[in-house]
This record gives sequence, structure tokens and C-alpha cells, in this order.
Amino acid sequence: MREVVEVLENNRVAKNVHTIRFRWKRDARPGQFVMVWIPGSGEVPLSLSYVGDIKGITVKVVGETTEKIARLKTGERFGIRGPYGNSYSYANKILVIAGGTGMCSLAPAIEMARVNYKVAFIKVFFGAKSAEDLFMLDRIEKFADALVIATEDGSLGKKGLITDFALPEIKKGFYDIVWTCGPEAMMIPIVKKCLAEGVNVEASLERYMKCAIGVCGSCAIGRFLVCKDGPVFDTKILSEIINGLGKVRSPSGRLIDYAEQS
Repeated sequence: MREVVEVLENNRVAKNVHTIRFRWKRDARPGQFVMVWIPGSGEVPLSLSYVGDIKGITVKVVGETTEKIARLKTGERFGIRGPYGNSYSYANKILVIAGGTGMCSLAPAIEMARVNYKVAFIKVFFGAKSAEDLFMLDRIEKFADALVIATEDGSLGKKGLITDFALPEIKKGFYDIVWTCGPEAMMIPIVKKCLAEGVNVEASLERYMKCAIGVCGSCAIGRFLVCKDGPVFDTKILSEIINGLGKVRSPSGRLIDYAEQS
């Protein structure tokens, strides 16, 4: 059932990226997503970037609906339903690899790992095209034991792709689990390395969604549905669907490359 919530604040946190905070009584876990509705525009799935009493979504402007969400002002209202999907698993030593807005899903999981689960060690690799595309750095530094930043243009942190620096970190025997969320071109080599090294991995995937309740099938990856079986997929499922990553269904149902999504 869709509910209406009121915007408490809207902060620009990076280039074309805004975090909207709102009060919502529903219980939610890191990794879950909601369907956000703007009257007269449409409905889009967004990960919850804050899951406490004051919830939050962090949205990147990529089209008409996301632009309208990003422009919401304090006191304005929008529709929301959910939360949907599953969440991350916690372990004693966690390696986190995020790309761009993939951090939206991972940030609350990192916070919960430290505050609620008292995990022993968390190391985070966070990559983006440029410094202006990075966000939540203060939040991550507060809860992680180590943070490695990489930008493709070298404007902040190491210069290069985040996988250049994160992949050598994946070794059997130290980390109990790897969490990853971001562009699938980034996640595919991470998942493959984890599978090869025998390291547990969980990847949060995204697909075009219409219903979010397992009816329309638009978010299918093989025999799994992102909305029902995910969005966080574990080692066992990833080993089955790895060859299907990088391909998504467009709104028309056509199979396209992940990078072609608007």
C-alpha cells in the first residue's frame, strides 16, 4: 500500500545527487528499497540510505521522475511503498566495495555493522568518476576502520578504477564476507574474484521494476527476481547468475547492456 510522507530536508550531497529525509514508521533494514511515486510523473525504486526513525533516500538525477524527486522541498509530500527485498548478512570482518550511488545501499549497512553488530573490522573501497561524485565520506569514516577512495580523474584519492585497488584485497582467509554495490561493470570482476578465491560475497543488484512484488517479471535475472529474491544476492545465487550480469531489460522488455540504461 502506498503511503504519503513529508520531506523533512533535502540536501545536495554530490553532483546531481540529493538525499531526502522523511519520517516513516515502517521498519526497514539496510539493503532494502522503496518505490517512490511522484504524481503525474511516475514511480521508481530507490535504496534506503537511512533506516532509522528518520528514513532517507539518496537519488541521482537520471530522468524526469528522479529530477522531480531531487527538487522536492521541505514540507512537500511524495508517495512511497515498501520496504521491499532483503538485506545484507553480517560477519566479523567485512570488506565493502562501492561504486558511485552504490554507496546509498551500503552506508546504512556499514553503520549498522558497527553500531548494532559490533563487528571487528570494516574496510571500505569507494570509487567514482570524480571527487564531485563522492558523498557520505564523513559518515563512512565514522563507522569504518579504513577507507580507500579512488576517482577515475584522480581528483580525490587514488587515480583509477576502484577495482584496480580493491581486487588485490580479496583473499581467502581474512575477510569473512565482501559486500558490493555499484555499476555491474565494477561488480562482475569483484564477484568473479570472490568466487575464485572462495570468499563469501553479497552483491546488491538493480533492474528496471514496475511492480516490486514479483508479478511483472521485468526485474528477472535468470530464474530469480531482484524485487523478491534480492536485491542483495549471496554467493550461491551469484555463482548461478554470474553469466547473466551486465544485461538488463528495458521498459519495453528488450534485453540491453547495463550501461545503456538511462
